[in-house]
Amino acid sequence: MPISPGDIGQIVTINLSGSAPAGALTCFISEHIKRPFRTLSFLLSFNLNQQRLVKHYLYISPDNCPVAALPDSGFDVLSEHSPTSYLVGDDQSKTIYYEATMENGNGYLKVYAQNDDLFAHDIDVQVTIEIF
Repeated sequence: MPISPGDIGQIVTINLSGSAPAGALTCFISEHIKRPFRTLSFLLSFNLNQQRLVKHYLYISPDNCPVAALPDSGFDVLSEHSPTSYLVGDDQSKTIYYEATMENGNGYLKVYAQNDDLFAHDIDVQVTIEIF
């Protein structure tokens, strides 16, 4: 998702998705967002049969390095909304409306998926941001 000068003031949706292997922590990272931006919303889609066994963690980070164990060095979005720092679900969608600004740009969006199931599961998170 390269962002060009023409994108300033535009609303952009970034897709973070893929497969989370069974019994593993997997990180999905956006491309480098070089311009200042503000997050607007996070749409998490939970597939049928996830059975609340896949924990989703949302971060805004200055680096693109995944960590082997949480917490990440970035900003934990869900800790601002909930007593837990993750969301789970099964056959549903959840939207988190949260505005966080990266005024200097140079950031990344990260989704960590802790899959505690015996089967792999697809992860699908759509993050909507505004480019400054």
